[in-house]
Parts: sequence; structure tokens; C-alpha cells
Amino acid sequence: MIREGELKIIILVEEKKPYSYSRKYLGFLYVERGLKEKAMEEFEEALKVVPSDSECHYELGKIYMTLKNKEKAIHHFEEAIKNGTKNEKEAKAFLKDLRHE
Repeated sequence: MIREGELKIIILVEEKKPYSYSRKYLGFLYVERGLKEKAMEEFEEALKVVPSDSECHYELGKIYMTLKNKEKAIHHFEEAIKNGTKNEKEAKAFLKDLRHE
């Protein structure tokens, strides 16, 4: 909007993190209930918003490992470590096992 002698700038900031948190914690709930497919969907949706979420990568790594999808499990454990997961020791142990299968 421009008026004589002044310029007004309106900035709209959309906060996407609450959406990501909701999806991630719904994923954790599905993991607790043993609903792996639904958990995977939620973690993947959360990663679309915050691609560096180490918790989502770590959980997806564990799920893909149980589903015997070695490639995807390795990818997600590597991303979890790269992004500073609090479960680094466990992720590295899983990677070691996966690479020696």
C-alpha cells in the first residue's frame, strides 16, 4: 500500500512448526500403538515442513529397519546423526548393524 510520501509494507509470516510438531507427536502415538504405517506417514509429513528434524529421522530409521528396508533405514539414521539426534549412540549402532548385514 503506497500513500503520498510513505510506503507501507505488510509482511505475513506463517508459522509452520506447530503443524510439524503435531504430526511428529501423532507419529509417536502411532508408534506406541504399533501402527507403523500411520506413524511413517506422520513423520514423513513432519519432515516436509522441518526436513532437519532428527527425531523424525531416527524414528523412521527404526521403522524402516523393522520393515527390512535397509536403504531407507540407513538414510534416516544418517540424517538423524547429521542433524544432532539425542540418540546418536543408538543410531550409530543401528547403522553398523545395517551395513554389516
